[in-house]
Amino acid sequence: EQELGINPAEVPVESFKFLTRVYYQASSDDVWGEHEVDHILICRPPKDVTLNVNPNEVAEARYFDIEDIKPWVESAAERGDLVSPWF
Repeated sequence: EQELGINPAEVPVESFKFLTRVYYQASSDDVWGEHEVDHILICRPPKDVTLNVNPNEVAEARYFDIEDIKPWVESAAERGDLVSPWF
């Protein structure tokens, strides 16, 4: 129940598949930054999950079909949208 507020009961362990690990480093300012290894998991839960987003962490959340995600990311700058560096 972190950023997206998904109840763990809605995403059983069996619905996760390990994809890869990513080494990630980014500066925030002169003092703070991130330096971590993140595990990328694919989750395919048995049914749609309920989101209860944490407004301190998430400004917007939405679902995409696989066909829609690439054009959305590619046109983000034109719309003035910020996209996570993971994409």
